[in-house]
Amino acid sequence: MALISHEKGLVYLAHPKTASKATRQLLIDFGFERRDGHHDPLLEHPGPSWTVFTAIRNHWDAWVSWFYYTGERGLPFGVEWIERHLFRYRQYWPIDEEMWGLHTRFADRIMRFEHIERDLAEVFRRPIELPRVNIGVRRVATERKHYSEFYDEATREFVAARWKDEIKRYGYSYSQGGNNAGSKENPYGR
Repeated sequence: MALISHEKGLVYLAHPKTASKATRQLLIDFGFERRDGHHDPLLEHPGPSWTVFTAIRNHWDAWVSWFYYTGERGLPFGVEWIERHLFRYRQYWPIDEEMWGLHTRFADRIMRFEHIERDLAEVFRRPIELPRVNIGVRRVATERKHYSEFYDEATREFVAARWKDEIKRYGYSYSQGGNNAGSKENPYGR
């Protein structure tokens, strides 16, 4: 889903598992309007006077979040579960070598889930506090354990190999969330 503020010249591209529900709620409160479907990508940049922004998340952390979100516990978390999820949800979240590529393609600003409020504050040039949204009991389970506690070596390596270019591009690693996101020219904040 894209949210647009014509007044501010901003477009937000919501992406699953990146605090998009809370961010959408905040932006609607700021007067942003909805555009397109739930998590549809932007097909072209709206122009030089606009700023397009989106969020990404550590790949390993995102998969644990998906595991709890879907409630599909027929299989234990692992390579088989991820492959099943990729196949089953491809129509809603098409990913292959890139998990975040659909939304980062036109983004001028790439925020990180790991410090989303700080990155939003930079976009709006003022302090931001995301609203608390009803995210249910599934989120509580992931708050108790670090995502690394869900991985065995095969699953960790599967994610690393499958999304290796994107993981490198955004400075993520299995053990940490990644570096600061910056502008499109400097997405790593370095």
